Amino acid sequence: MWRDLIAHYVSPGDQVLDAGCGSGVFSFEAAARGASVQAIDGSAEMIAIARRRQDELGDASVEFRVGLIEELRTWPAASFDVVMASSVVEYLPDLASEIASFSRLLRPGGHLIVSVPNAASLYRRAERALYRLIGWPRYYAHVRSIATPSVFRSIMAGAGLETLDLRFYADPPIPLTAARMMGGSAARKTLFVAVGRKAG
Repeated sequence: MWRDLIAHYVSPGDQVLDAGCGSGVFSFEAAARGASVQAIDGSAEMIAIARRRQDELGDASVEFRVGLIEELRTWPAASFDVVMASSVVEYLPDLASEIASFSRLLRPGGHLIVSVPNAASLYRRAERALYRLIGWPRYYAHVRSIATPSVFRSIMAGAGLETLDLRFYADPPIPLTAARMMGGSAARKTLFVAVGRKAG
């Protein structure tokens, strides 16, 4: 799904930011479309993995660096045609301000592609209830932001972004038969990815 979105929204010559790039999988996808990519991650280990892969590919169109998302607030505005953020915003304390920060970096007409934990998912609701009761699953200690699709559309609009696309993905880690009993994608899938376009 991410590969399809990158193919649709990234064009040759685009300036792309991969915020929270991890091992660089999506950075390399964007570079394969002819984009120049700046990629940051807070983990030096992940950046080392990405650079090793870069050496194997001989791809000089991606610049990897260790850096925190908060540092992006000091970067020049309107620097990028596309900003990508996969599995990042859930660990940031203020979803609205982070989306506004990403939007600030976009040129008019640019695109933000971002994944968000789906608060409308029945499984996510059960996870949050369990964490409040017994402290499990433990990774919820690090989750700061989660949103329903409708709330996230409002956050995007507040940041000057028109929501062009919204897709649900990732079934919960339970038997598929049980997952299907939860209903359609909006109630079942644990994540969604949204694409916003900067006004102008």
